[in-house]
Amino acid sequence: MHPVITLLLRELWGPPGLILLAALLGAGGVFGADLQKNAAEKQVREKSDKIAALNEQIAGLVTGGDSFCYFVITSIDPSNTGRLLAINHGKFPLYEVAARIVDLQKFEAKKDNLTLQNLFADDINVQVGSIAADLAGLQGSFPLGEGDRHDYNIFFSARNG
Repeated sequence: MHPVITLLLRELWGPPGLILLAALLGAGGVFGADLQKNAAEKQVREKSDKIAALNEQIAGLVTGGDSFCYFVITSIDPSNTGRLLAINHGKFPLYEVAARIVDLQKFEAKKDNLTLQNLFADDINVQVGSIAADLAGLQGSFPLGEGDRHDYNIFFSARNG
């Protein structure tokens, strides 16, 4: 055997070799513990993300989340009266939905002579209530009046803002 290898083996067999072996085992243990720690931290992050998503879903179910309501007028009859349909667009139910409908032709006719008494006199207030997710609710008849063109501003309010 080569004399350098023999000398190296003799040195490693004694106290210096044991110290080197202990150092290598210690480094391996630290590396293994670090891997376990990273795996545990990843699991905690994943659980935390799941909890955050569930909290967001619960909040959406309670408040209405990002769902919103809009109106469609359907089934217009010869007297120019239609059916007012409130539609919930979204994955969460809506609560305490109310709407104020402003006929812009009527508002335009009185805008030069507005008073507190006539400001909201022609508005139509609709209490929609609650609407389940992705469903619609019939709100009753809606008289369109005369003419072929009708312009409205509709202001909605609900629990989710």
